[in-house]
Amino acid sequence: MSAATSRLPGPPAISLAQVDQMGGGRVELGPGSGWYEQLG
Repeated sequence: MSAATSRLPGPPAISLAQVDQMGGGRVELGPGSGWYEQLG
């Protein structure tokens, strides 16, 4: 998972479309917060 602002939307969208086609329309996508807490 990564923040939406750190990726181009095209490649993940293509991958999701392919998985959706293979699974017969059974893909669920949920947005992540993209939060990274620096430790230390």
